[in-house]
Amino acid sequence: MTAERMDMYNPEAEAMPRGELRELQLKLIKRQLRHVNRNSSFFREKYRAAGLNPAGIKSIADFQNYVPTMDKDEVRAERERTGDPFGGTLCVPIEKLVEVNRSTGTTGKPNIFGITGRDKKWMEEAFSRMLYGVGFRKGDRSMVQGGSRWHGFVHGVMSGHYKMGIIPYIIPDSTFDMMPSVFQMGPDTDVDAITLGWPELSIKYIRENGLIPKNYFPRLRFTWMAINATASQREIVEETWGVPYRVVGHSGDQYVPTFECDYCYEKNALEHHFPEDLFFVELLHPETHEPVGPGELGELCLTNLWAQATPYIRYRMEDIALADEERCGCGRTHVRLKFKGRMAWSANVGGVQIFSDEVENVLWRFQETTFQRLQLVRFRRQPQEKLIVRTSHLPVQDERGLMQKLADALQDELKVPVELELVGEEEIATKGIKFEKCVVKEE
Repeated sequence: MTAERMDMYNPEAEAMPRGELRELQLKLIKRQLRHVNRNSSFFREKYRAAGLNPAGIKSIADFQNYVPTMDKDEVRAERERTGDPFGGTLCVPIEKLVEVNRSTGTTGKPNIFGITGRDKKWMEEAFSRMLYGVGFRKGDRSMVQGGSRWHGFVHGVMSGHYKMGIIPYIIPDSTFDMMPSVFQMGPDTDVDAITLGWPELSIKYIRENGLIPKNYFPRLRFTWMAINATASQREIVEETWGVPYRVVGHSGDQYVPTFECDYCYEKNALEHHFPEDLFFVELLHPETHEPVGPGELGELCLTNLWAQATPYIRYRMEDIALADEERCGCGRTHVRLKFKGRMAWSANVGGVQIFSDEVENVLWRFQETTFQRLQLVRFRRQPQEKLIVRTSHLPVQDERGLMQKLADALQDELKVPVELELVGEEEIATKGIKFEKCVVKEE
């Protein structure tokens, strides 16, 4: 292992042997179970209904076998039932909170959650690791959305900037219209890194205005975004911006930061490192909620091991991924996940789950649909016979020929019957700060 490969923000934690990591996780799991059972009406009632005595959890196996999972809809339902804005998950007096944030609301009404002063220190640690891992260093200049900090992930990113000594050049929070501000600031505020909002919109703006980013940002080292990128997306972004495109994640709900290390970037593996000393990571079968075996796809389920205020325990995230627990070439020992996509943005076609990211990876190989908006149509009754895809496109003379070409490419790659519809960009709506990548319809 070279010294370069061991370059980490916190080597003692990030390269911890997995045996020690498991011992630490069990200790923190027990502590969090006691904490939520004592202080949260949501968890106390949930565990009572399941016949669970948290004191009886003695091992990781016990935790996975006996502690019930939770999801966003349960918290939303508890909010509606009780009128408590935290849905019964707040574990400290509200006076102890230093900030309250909300989720994006991609799949429904946003949840809210808060942090204490102690929580904030752990959040700073977690996001500093993420920023360091993706390439930031002290003194860097970073053009970043962060003025309002309305979202938990944004709060974490900004806290990591300040903790590491990264200088933020804050641009407006309008995800769908931030590029004019970026390039207006460019000639006078040369930066090392730029967050892109939605990458496809940055490409569109650059192309429509005939811009060469390096003329505006000569010292730019990389662009980055908290999004599940595809290989096609990365290729186009890097060709347009002329620098590496790095991906981070993962959620604002529990201030969860993940990142792609240098080694994974070099392999173009699109894998995310998770801080397992701060979050217990599981992949579960989407229907049975049982842990999946090695090398199997599963739904991401997280347990917050550090939060005082609103820790979620066995929280199903709706994202489907593969796990790799082998030591990474960068020297980190924590699990890496490769994401397939979000269940809400997928459809079951003849027993095969197809994700919008898989469709994007095919369509964005074609000039006519590069960085165009796309949307899956999922019937309420699953599975469905065909994969139905709606996509915007550049003007062409032969729309019928384009439809056939794209449908054939999708069918060849995904091995399912395909029906493709060409639509105007305005016909694919936005939801919050994201495009609505899947729409549910009756048959």
